[in-house]
Amino acid sequence: MEHGGNIYKAAEQYGINIDAIIDYSDNVNPLGVPYSAKQEIIKNIDALSHYPDPEYRELRMAISEYTGVDYKNIIVGNGATELISLFIKVLKPRKALVVMPAYSEYERELVINGAMVDHYVLKREVNYKGDINELCSMVQGKDIIVVCNPDNPTGTAFTVQEINKLAKVAMEYGAFLMVDETYVEFTDDISLFSSSSIINKYSNLFIIRGFSKYFGIPGLRIGYGLTSNLNLIENINDKKDPWSVNLLADMAARAVLRDEDYIRRSRDFMYTERRFMAAELKKIGNLKVYDSVCNFFLCEILSNISAREITENAIKKGMLIRDASTFKYLNNRQFRVCIKLRNENQMLLNFLKSVL
Repeated sequence: MEHGGNIYKAAEQYGINIDAIIDYSDNVNPLGVPYSAKQEIIKNIDALSHYPDPEYRELRMAISEYTGVDYKNIIVGNGATELISLFIKVLKPRKALVVMPAYSEYERELVINGAMVDHYVLKREVNYKGDINELCSMVQGKDIIVVCNPDNPTGTAFTVQEINKLAKVAMEYGAFLMVDETYVEFTDDISLFSSSSIINKYSNLFIIRGFSKYFGIPGLRIGYGLTSNLNLIENINDKKDPWSVNLLADMAARAVLRDEDYIRRSRDFMYTERRFMAAELKKIGNLKVYDSVCNFFLCEILSNISAREITENAIKKGMLIRDASTFKYLNNRQFRVCIKLRNENQMLLNFLKSVL
């Protein structure tokens, strides 16, 4: 299974040093590892002689301060992927509904655990914007609904009001709703799209977030879940390996959550650069660019060139682009690129202009 463009495989296949590749497929904050995380790790390196707190109390308190969600309604894990897996294992759903196209791990875990999976497909004809009423009409008979919000790879999103309606319908039919908010912090206004403000209303709602993308530390593998369902948290903890989050990841995560400068710079940078990239990409002939609320764009080639040709030409120039045809319901003319630093974005724009 491929996650992103796989920079290691590309470097080996084309004989390029990894450090010489600009990865437009990883969707990671281009401002890089926060200085606060580096300092925290260096300062506490000798703490490696201790085990982490198995209850991660200080980390959960920091997440509580950051999200406004009560400390007791927070669970941490070894990346968002561990929590996705554990949530599905605990639930043991028989019938699932997944909003597509989406991250492949959702369906993989559901199938591994014996679920039959139906899809609500975001439609190309309406620029991949979901219809919440249509989605709600498919909830009956399902045990779990899975939504990536904002959606990867399309960059579209449901508002919190729409998720509220979906959670209510799901509760009426006895279904759980899992919302993956990995990319919500890249939006202009988190409060428009995040469901964290409504978890106390719905015991069937489980929200997942991570530190990999927005805080730029995917190598530390740390994520967290939000839910008012304390029985669910207890059941997940019962199945979770002890100390699944290492001590340095715990400390670095606490530091970045309180790093107001990094958060402000990231917000300001993304606000400006997303508008720049959207405008410039739309100027390129033979290219359709779908509107995005987060840090990447789904693009569609309108000429007789495949996404594979584009990505292969790009990697030879040290640029890794995601061929989106690997996502179900997308086609061989579509690719995804994430926002990088201005000079890197300009390199990408120049490349696309030269091949389209």
